[in-house]
Amino acid sequence: MFLSSLRLRAIAWLTPTHLRWGLMGVWVAWQLMMAVTQGVLVSVDTQRYMRMAEGILQGQWPTGWDTLYASYAVYLAFCFWVKGGYTLAVVGQVLASGAAAWAMYDLGKRWSGEDRVGWLAATLFVGWPKFAEWNFIVYTDALFTYGCVVLLWGLYRLHTWKHGLLWGIGAMVVILFRPMGMAILLGLWAMGLVRLLQRQTNWLPTIGYACLSGIVAFWVLTHYIAPSKYLFQTRLESYRESEIIYPHLNFWVDPPEHFYEPQMGAPKGWGMLFGKNVEHILKLAAIKLGLLFGHMKPYYTWYHNLFIAVYLFPIYLVALRGIWRKRIHRLTYFMLVFIAAQAGVVALTTENWDGRFLLPLLPYLMLLAASGFFPRPLLSQTEIEPAKPA
Repeated sequence: MFLSSLRLRAIAWLTPTHLRWGLMGVWVAWQLMMAVTQGVLVSVDTQRYMRMAEGILQGQWPTGWDTLYASYAVYLAFCFWVKGGYTLAVVGQVLASGAAAWAMYDLGKRWSGEDRVGWLAATLFVGWPKFAEWNFIVYTDALFTYGCVVLLWGLYRLHTWKHGLLWGIGAMVVILFRPMGMAILLGLWAMGLVRLLQRQTNWLPTIGYACLSGIVAFWVLTHYIAPSKYLFQTRLESYRESEIIYPHLNFWVDPPEHFYEPQMGAPKGWGMLFGKNVEHILKLAAIKLGLLFGHMKPYYTWYHNLFIAVYLFPIYLVALRGIWRKRIHRLTYFMLVFIAAQAGVVALTTENWDGRFLLPLLPYLMLLAASGFFPRPLLSQTEIEPAKPA
């Protein structure tokens, strides 16, 4: 009885004002701690972005694979053009994280119709220190992650063609932060397919949409992915060495004694590479996915790994309930396909030693977890879809 009364008093005291200032305090504390203990960090990839940024300042646009990093190169070019340098780049990333935290709250509240869901989503987001850590690293990951959050928020509030035009421009900017921006297009494809399936009035558009999507996917696969000699050679060497974490870390997995190396190269060699080594490749993929979502690494300290497990694993479990609760909403399919695309790429390539491939997935998982945390009846489609203005 005493505990129940105490809990009711705490809830009555914990007003939105307290929550707002509390979250702002935690967010500011993380930023200050990272600024003091870590400062601005640049590394190998930063040099690549700077090379592109310098080219842009000289009137040369990125070409080839570099095009998929064009947005971040333009961002750095602007920072250096106004003499702000890396410091301004980091300040922008810090401010973007604040905008993403607000978007998490607003989207959680609107998507569920409950203010507490918005607060929980924002709290989970602000509480994870890795976001603050990556704010001070001059890599694409921070802005790409926050861009994905803001895009999802905008996608939910999409009502008119003007909104759609603005959202499309923003989406192109975010997509070109890094190659995994292509997962945004896959998410949109899934939303379109789900919308057609939910109508169930005429199956012809759905069939046409699926066939057209298949043709586009086949064309991209046969013209860009399969013929790549560089991609084939790097995958061949990675599988042969049992590489799990980039660069060249295989830990407890020894290279197979009888690894089959195709005599032919790309594109014909792909079938032989996967077909003859399928068990080995699937084993590596399972370990990579475990390290991606588990996020714990053998070279982290035990208390670092413990914090990760205590913080992230409950989020994953409750997110499953959120997925089930929101299973009829198109945004759920956007998020799931985006997560699956990133996870699939990691499974076929490698996890990174710093665990940054999980970063853009966590806000979506946190939003789903917040949606599934509080007990409430399953909402109908009309209740959870945003109403279009008259």
